Amino acid sequence: MDLSERPENTLRRHPWEVARARFFLDLLPDRPGRVLDVGAGDAYFAKRVVDEHPTAEVTCQDLLYTDEELSSFAAGSPRVQFSRALPDGEFDTIMLLDVLEHVPNDVEFVRELMPRLAPAGKLVFSIPAWPVLFSSHDRSLAHHRRYTPASARQVLAEAGLTPTSSGGLFHSLLAPRALQVGLERLTKREGDTHDLGWRAGPVVSTLVDGALSLDTRLSRLLSRASLELPGLSWWAVCTRSTSGG
Repeated sequence: MDLSERPENTLRRHPWEVARARFFLDLLPDRPGRVLDVGAGDAYFAKRVVDEHPTAEVTCQDLLYTDEELSSFAAGSPRVQFSRALPDGEFDTIMLLDVLEHVPNDVEFVRELMPRLAPAGKLVFSIPAWPVLFSSHDRSLAHHRRYTPASARQVLAEAGLTPTSSGGLFHSLLAPRALQVGLERLTKREGDTHDLGWRAGPVVSTLVDGALSLDTRLSRLLSRASLELPGLSWWAVCTRSTSGG
């Protein structure tokens, strides 16, 4: 989770964040090895990785970490490290989840990561999709842009990466967000905030979690069939391009 999105009560995660983490955990190799989580925020995903992979080591990098947060985080798992700067060395897996929309020069940002990616390593990537949906929600999160699948692929290609699998994600949320954005433009009133706190009861939480789980399973099935259904997000698992990039 981006630090700007962190709810006050992180014990009750939003079902969207839980489903998202579960989806990307399933994309990791059986032995993810050394993992670099770029823009790691509060390290929720990193902690899920080390819980599920006993040999994995994760370095969480985020420019927004304060000295106090770095000191506090250091008391956690010894297999999760934290850094403001990009760490040295190579990593078997690089996670770049919903980060590029925050970066002015997205191609250059990804290129700077390439020396950290091991020759046979994988970069797991996601971005918010469809520029037509850019709204107050994006502005409140300091997003510079949303992407089409084609524009996201172009960024990856220019940085020297080739997707080996990809697809839309959160298909069921696309129509509600389009309606929300349409109403915002029609009424000229700002829409939702970016609060990821979750206050619904157990019945609603179970229903939402189940719906989003079906949604993410659909994305994986479609990807295996080389089909892409539009979603609120777009994802890819990438390797180095054979041309070197």
